[in-house]
Amino acid sequence: MSKAENTSTVAQVADKLAMNIVAGQYGEILPPQEELALNFGVSRTLMREALSMLLVKGMLEMRPRLGTRVLPERDWKIFNKDVIDWCFAATPDQEFLGDLLDLRAVIEPRAAALAATRATAADKAALRAAINGMHAWPSTSPEFAAHDLDLHVGIIRASHNQLFIQLEVIVRASIATMIQIVNPNPGITTAAVNAHERVVKAIENGDPQEADAAMRALVDRAANNVEERLGIDVQRWNPDAARAAKNAQSGS
Repeated sequence: MSKAENTSTVAQVADKLAMNIVAGQYGEILPPQEELALNFGVSRTLMREALSMLLVKGMLEMRPRLGTRVLPERDWKIFNKDVIDWCFAATPDQEFLGDLLDLRAVIEPRAAALAATRATAADKAALRAAINGMHAWPSTSPEFAAHDLDLHVGIIRASHNQLFIQLEVIVRASIATMIQIVNPNPGITTAAVNAHERVVKAIENGDPQEADAAMRALVDRAANNVEERLGIDVQRWNPDAARAAKNAQSGS
């Protein structure tokens, strides 16, 4: 086997092993390396290399006499593209989806506000092309989903905040997953596209306050859609909803 073939095989084994871990197939302790190698039909050396890949991504730790332990998800290098891909290979659990909504609620409104003051003519043209594509294609089409992703990622890029841009990979993955979860009917889609249009117009007009408010409303809409499908409590991150619930409980 050539070096390139060996590297490819190691990556394939690491992919399958990681997805099994995400699915909870092994529990807290992995089977011995000899057993894993046998199950995957590879050498012990190759399996050791695959395990090492997951070790450096924070998914595993090896301890003498205790074997290889699966670490809690909070320890995983979640912003690593491979780890994100593994986590999103299947629909994430509800707690993780809630965490993603938290992240979007913090990052995307601010990114939209920054884009309203920093976006270049090329940035604005890309956003306009994306929203025009959303208007043109049916909501169930892959083209619609691609334009939706392009718009959200384009806003992150148009913020010209280098730290926000580093989050692009997880924003893209989270939105792609939510598109799969929520398959809107035409009426909801029209309202959703109009909500996206509001964000784009605010950025085009150089209005950061409106861009922030429009994107906040858009993320609220996404949270509500996911809540309807999966029962996630959006009040955990939506301060207005939390205050309303608290007032209702107190009778005020």
